Amino acid sequence: MTLAEIQSFISNLGFPIFMALYFMYAQQQAEKRQQRLLEELECVQSQLQETKLQVVQVLPAAAQTFENRQPQEELKK
Repeated sequence: MTLAEIQSFISNLGFPIFMALYFMYAQQQAEKRQQRLLEELECVQSQLQETKLQVVQVLPAAAQTFENRQPQEELKK
């Protein structure tokens, strides 16, 4: 193999190596983005669970208040 053939071979490898590195970088960025989304989803799920717990705690009192108001409204009629 001559020096010119070796140089040609190496220069021809440049683009495939660049593309491989680019795809590796793109994959890494996609994984980071996916991880961020999963973390945000977990945060939203946690907040939703907390809201559900708050509603469960308040709902009986709200129902009691509603029941207590009904007889007063019937008396006004």
